[in-house]
Amino acid sequence: MASITKVVNGKVVSNTNQKPPRRWTNDYEEMRGDNEWAEDGYAVELISSTGLQGQIKPLFMSLSQSQEVQYLIEVEGQYYLYSGETGWVKRIVGPTDLEEIVNFINESGVFNLETEDV
Repeated sequence: MASITKVVNGKVVSNTNQKPPRRWTNDYEEMRGDNEWAEDGYAVELISSTGLQGQIKPLFMSLSQSQEVQYLIEVEGQYYLYSGETGWVKRIVGPTDLEEIVNFINESGVFNLETEDV
């Protein structure tokens, strides 16, 4: 199983080469670290309870103070949004490429992504 994190300049970040959208972070500790994302972490257990199978990889967390905390995650090559406050999980159906998703969030906002409930 691939690692969900890597170390860059002494900081633990999500294991992706894609930069996060503006006002999002890839800092693993800011994303609540192992408490949420270890195999027995709170978020992993909650997301798994929706029926998603495979390694759950946190990529980015929103930093907006006016909206609920959201995470952009990857499961088996598909991208999802996860609400850290309400627990909902939505599969992103458009766009489907990570770079395109990040560009879309920067240009149009996360709530304009095409999604479907999991």
